[in-house]
Amino acid sequence: MQRRRDLRPFPLLAALTLSVVAPPAASQERIRVPDRPPRASATLELDTLWVIGAADGPPGTVFGWVASFDVDPDGRILVLDGQYRMLHAFDSAGRHLASVGREGAGPGEFQLPLLVSAASDGSIYVYDAKLGRVSEFDRELRFKGIITPSITVHARSMLVLGDIIFFAGMFPSGVAPRGVIHRFDRRTGEYLGSFGQLPPVQSELIRRQIGAGRTFPARDGGIWYTQVAPYHVQKFSPGGDLLIDLTRENGFLPSAEPAYTLHVDGPRATVTSRPHPTALALEEMDDGSIRHQVNLMDGRFVVDFFGPDLVLRASIVGPVPALHTPVGRERYVVAYLAPESIPSVALIQIRRW
Repeated sequence: MQRRRDLRPFPLLAALTLSVVAPPAASQERIRVPDRPPRASATLELDTLWVIGAADGPPGTVFGWVASFDVDPDGRILVLDGQYRMLHAFDSAGRHLASVGREGAGPGEFQLPLLVSAASDGSIYVYDAKLGRVSEFDRELRFKGIITPSITVHARSMLVLGDIIFFAGMFPSGVAPRGVIHRFDRRTGEYLGSFGQLPPVQSELIRRQIGAGRTFPARDGGIWYTQVAPYHVQKFSPGGDLLIDLTRENGFLPSAEPAYTLHVDGPRATVTSRPHPTALALEEMDDGSIRHQVNLMDGRFVVDFFGPDLVLRASIVGPVPALHTPVGRERYVVAYLAPESIPSVALIQIRRW
């Protein structure tokens, strides 16, 4: 077993915000967590179970910009490379199983592959931000078809649950905003509705720059949604009913809005931004407890541990690996820069927080 403790996160896309426009569900639970500064993490111990990454080699060994991960129902790890426009599949031992994709606009080709999500039946979906479409593949990464959403979404996150594709994102300028989580038919791409409120900021341009947050599957078939402007974790039913609404007071995590500056020059307006904290990952455990990770964008991450009752049990801050995708109990697939700045993919095991 190879051991490493100096993993440097290779950032994936993350983002921000939400409340709700759907009628409140009868079982809605609102939770307000009082301020509790995170403690510095001095005890994190982990093992690196395997690492894949090389400067040159066959498919499945060389990565550019790792845009997204997922794990399919069989436990295979899916790695989407946005730079080399390829989707790779590995087993839990790190053995390369298959790869698909190349630059282009034809079947099985990508221009800017951004998100990957596996459905419960094993079908795999890849969202291409430049082509504005979703490519469908079977378990063996054989191309099945293309789904074109009937409304363009600038997506930050994608989930496939049942017959619905859920995008967290913003509609383009000129399209009336309808929420931040959008439902599309998995077969036809037909728009089925939206839920969740847009970021509560003053400028529409800044609102669009902040964009939406990230979605994660709940164990009961619902949807977790997380954002950091301000700190907010919510759970929805697949139909958009708000089930859990958790906010955390804090003095260490600023809102995202002050990080954006609006510049107006006559009829033109532009927005610039500086780094600011972003929601990164959320994991629901078998007992109903959750872990929520925030990227402070300064090399440190905050990890909050909530019990099954959603009481904050612990909060740590430090150079924790970016825990994007759980692969089993205390195991995570991560992207990082190996020595000589070689983009790599690794499976790590957390031994002690």
